[in-house]
Amino acid sequence: MEITEAKRLLIERFTDEIADCPLKTVRRQSSVRSAHDAEAEDIIRIMELLDNQDDLKKVRFAATNLVRLPKYGPEELNVCSVMDKQVCLENKVDALSKQMNDIQGSDISAIAATRHDEQFAVMTTKIQEQHDLFTAACAQVTDSLRSSNSGSTAAVNDTAASVDRSRNDIITGVEESREMNNNNKKKNVWRDTVARILMITAGRDVWIEDAFRLGRFNNQRSRPILVKLASVWDRRLILSGAHKLNSDVQFSRRVYVNADEPLEVRRKHTLDRGRNRAQSRDQTVSVSNDGVLSVDGNEYFCLKRGFVNRHSMVDTIHNG
Repeated sequence: MEITEAKRLLIERFTDEIADCPLKTVRRQSSVRSAHDAEAEDIIRIMELLDNQDDLKKVRFAATNLVRLPKYGPEELNVCSVMDKQVCLENKVDALSKQMNDIQGSDISAIAATRHDEQFAVMTTKIQEQHDLFTAACAQVTDSLRSSNSGSTAAVNDTAASVDRSRNDIITGVEESREMNNNNKKKNVWRDTVARILMITAGRDVWIEDAFRLGRFNNQRSRPILVKLASVWDRRLILSGAHKLNSDVQFSRRVYVNADEPLEVRRKHTLDRGRNRAQSRDQTVSVSNDGVLSVDGNEYFCLKRGFVNRHSMVDTIHNG
């Protein structure tokens, strides 16, 4: 929907410049490729056409939602990296101190020991000076980062205080597996299934930092899987290619890949899906002011409490 809306706004802005351009046609889904893929290609070709006509100099493009931009920072401003370097420096100082203590305790002449003491004192002084400078630099970087964060918007502050979900995906529909290997240890067969799902959606192998089931084991249903990816770009590539699972016999209409979202957002999506499904079957649907969805007079879902009566509602929708 965002790609289609972006194309529509681009056409409205440059109506006169691309009056005879055939790329203005609205794309539809086909067996060859999805509609949004074709729309995205049209946008790129329209931009190239406008650039060749020297029409882009009339406008400026800017990001309107900074939260959706990739999150990264230069290595020299990474506080964790700075602290790691400080720890390494302290370890080196401790190692040098231990070596000097061993030298002092060995059987050497008094003159040699004195010279070592003098050299060690000079070295220690220089290291301490460098350590003080390094600590001051760390303090400046920390203050700079704090002041930068204090100038961010309230939305950014809220997300920073919560869990970072920018590289997470949720996979549902993968069967539970508690197979045992020869050493009587659990064999995570479903992890191989997750790797294959991501390869199909992304079109290539994807590095997985972590993957685990959510909730307690229940042999009546399969638990969703939270997948932590190595980069935001991999996550976007997987979500944009999630429709490819419909072409796979093993995963079609059974396995789904969605973005990891906060609980309130997931519940809002669930309520909308339930309402649309019931309306498509010409059932009586209502949503109260406190966010309770009712179908044919039966409460189905609540934004605060989740499913009210999942089984009775499923029967109502399928038999209605």
